[in-house]
Amino acid sequence: MRKNIWGIILASGFSKRMGKPKLLLPYKGKPIIRHVIDESMESRLSGVVVVVNPEVAELRNEVSRSCVSKLVLNEQAGQGMSTSLKAGLMNLPLTADAAVVLLGDQPLVSSDDIDAVIECYESNGGPSLSKQAINRKEGILFCLIARCFHIFSM
Repeated sequence: MRKNIWGIILASGFSKRMGKPKLLLPYKGKPIIRHVIDESMESRLSGVVVVVNPEVAELRNEVSRSCVSKLVLNEQAGQGMSTSLKAGLMNLPLTADAAVVLLGDQPLVSSDDIDAVIECYESNGGPSLSKQAINRKEGILFCLIARCFHIFSM
């Protein structure tokens, strides 16, 4: 039986060092965030939740134009990445078995990489951490099982 595995894209940073929204910078003809969304949508994920900073209107608009399952505004973005993870987990359907967590600023992560994490989870029956080498760049994806979601609601 196929598991109900969702993706959570964390995209609510402030891009302070860049001086402008990093996830909207062009890469190979489209914004960085769009690469992550497109690859997530092409993967075996059952659905995709994107967590954004509500103060970055252009990013919110870009994600709204995509076909993600849900856009979540992280009103606590200034308190760190953990608040985005928590917001994403809280907005998954109750039927989700697991979640693959992706970072919005990793445009080299492919649908094959995401599917590899899903396959690892399905074959092991538990959480998995996958560090994928992609064109000599590193990307980190991990899968959380549903019974661990409550840890982040504290």
